[in-house]
Amino acid sequence: MESGDYLVRGMVGTRLKPIDLKLVDITLDRLFEKLGVPHSGEDLFARNVARGRDHGIASYTTYRQFCGLGQAANFDDLRNAMPDEAIESFRQVYASVHDIDLYVGGLAEKVLPGALVGPTLACIIAFQFLNSKRGDRFWYENKEAGFSYVQLHAIRSTASFANIMCENMAENFDHSIPPQALRLPCNRKNPLIPCSRLHKLDLNLWAEKPTFLPKPCTYMSTVYRPGAPVSVSPCLACVCHADGKVGGERGAWRVSNLLQCKPVHRGCEYPGLDEYCKLFCDEGVYRN
Repeated sequence: MESGDYLVRGMVGTRLKPIDLKLVDITLDRLFEKLGVPHSGEDLFARNVARGRDHGIASYTTYRQFCGLGQAANFDDLRNAMPDEAIESFRQVYASVHDIDLYVGGLAEKVLPGALVGPTLACIIAFQFLNSKRGDRFWYENKEAGFSYVQLHAIRSTASFANIMCENMAENFDHSIPPQALRLPCNRKNPLIPCSRLHKLDLNLWAEKPTFLPKPCTYMSTVYRPGAPVSVSPCLACVCHADGKVGGERGAWRVSNLLQCKPVHRGCEYPGLDEYCKLFCDEGVYRN
């Protein structure tokens, strides 16, 4: 298992190659190649094009129109969507712009900012994920899944791909991994941290008799769910704390047993200062 761990950790820190029409040689004419048998391999690119045609997938321009990206009457209409080099290659291969295969046209598109694919493939992928989510009545956020609000809150606040990787790697090492595991490590925005520092999912919330149940907060006769913001003062940012504890962070203030608050800088000249604002000013917590 340890060798697999090193492989996964290496992939986390390796920059992905750009997605375009340039494929590595091993996938061109050498796919499933038989050892010692020349010219026995296949072409992955040609295979994918053939798959699309066998399944009757519509053309690239049809999906562009479906995604609201406008109609393309000729090859020149694609100049904003893909490089000129790709367009000129398509002129030589396809008789009409409407003959471009979806797989080929999608790979040729200029990628969206911060994405790996262009607008047409991004639209199709997003649409498919949305349908999968809405069409599955047992999707974890749907009522049929049976999760309580507290359980959903725990999943949303702790579940991550980084956690999944850490939970499945060898236990005798405290591996380091970026919190956003699908993004490259970055000292400032996505630093490598030990797995032990990642927040763990509290499985006690799924026990038949949980050892701990987060309490709601009551303030001024109003009940707040754990994690919900609570309006106390214009000079305080308060949250209903799920575990009923007031954090020991510097600058944290305690209004009630279940609220965690921090001063909000309003300035001592702010009109309508209440008791908390005046307290901060008197103690010099902040000044204009």
